[in-house]
Amino acid sequence: MSATLLAALLATSPAHAFDATTHVPIVSSAAAPDDGGGVASTTSASQESRLRYEVSFRFRRMQIPQEIMDAFFTRDLPSNDGWPLRDTGAYCTDNPGRGTCGSDRPSLEGFAYGLELLIKARRGGAVIWFDYADANMVGGYWDDGDQEGPNNTNDPFDGDYIRPGRDLGLVMFGVDYQFELPAVKLEKTKGIFGLDFIVGTGIGLGIMVGELDQWAAVDGAPFGYADSAFDLFDRGVPPDADKQVNRFWPVVDLNLGFKLNFADRVSLRLEGGLHTMLYYGATLGFRF
Repeated sequence: MSATLLAALLATSPAHAFDATTHVPIVSSAAAPDDGGGVASTTSASQESRLRYEVSFRFRRMQIPQEIMDAFFTRDLPSNDGWPLRDTGAYCTDNPGRGTCGSDRPSLEGFAYGLELLIKARRGGAVIWFDYADANMVGGYWDDGDQEGPNNTNDPFDGDYIRPGRDLGLVMFGVDYQFELPAVKLEKTKGIFGLDFIVGTGIGLGIMVGELDQWAAVDGAPFGYADSAFDLFDRGVPPDADKQVNRFWPVVDLNLGFKLNFADRVSLRLEGGLHTMLYYGATLGFRF
C-alpha cells in the first residue's frame, strides 16, 4: 500500500534535480514560466537596449522669411515709399531699361543635401550629420535702413549691391539628439509598419564657401541715386571687391516631425524646424 502511494506521488510531482550533498531541489531557470519578469522579458529588454545604427540621406529646403529680414534690411513694401528701384521711382523713370529696375530685395534661401548616421539605443539616439547647402540666391540691392539722411531719415541710396558667385554655399556638420515617441508599434502590425513622432535638438558649425561680389556707393554720393551701388552695377562698373562676411556660423537645430518605419529596415522621416534657417524636408534611412 505504501509503495503504491509513493509511486503515485512521484508520478504527479514535477521533476527536480537534487543537490547530492544537501538533497535540496534545484530549480532550472529554463523551466520558470515567463511572467513578464523572467527570462523572456530579460532577453527582450537586452534586445531593445542594444545599439542600432541607421544611415540616412536627407534633403531640406531652407530659408529665412522676409519678415525676419525686414528687421535688418529694407525692401519694396507699400509702407516704404523710399524703395529706390520701384518702377515709378525717380531712378527708373530717369533711366528706363536699367536691369535693376522693378527688383526687390533678394530672399535668403537654398537647398541642403546631406548624410547622417543615427546611433540609437531604445527610443533615443545621437545623430551625426553632414550637409552642403547650395545657395539659391540672386543678385540684388541691400539697404540696411540706417538713419543717415537729412532730418534723421533713412538714406535709401547708400546700400550695397551684392551678387553671389556660382559656387556660393554653406558646408555644415554637427551632432543632434533625437527622441522617438511610438504612435504605431511594429509588433502591432506583425513587423510590417511603424509610425513614430520625433523631436530633436543639436548644434553644429557652418562654413561659407564661394564668393560674393560687392558694389558699394561712391563715398560722398549717397542720398542721390547717382553713383549708388545699383547705378554702378547697371553701368557695368566692376565690383569693388569680395563682400567681407563672416565665414563661420553656428548651426542650431530644432527638429519636429514623424517617421515611417518599414519592416524595421527602411525608414522615411518627414520633418521641419530650425537648421539655422527655417526648413522642411525628408530623410530616407536604412537600418542595420
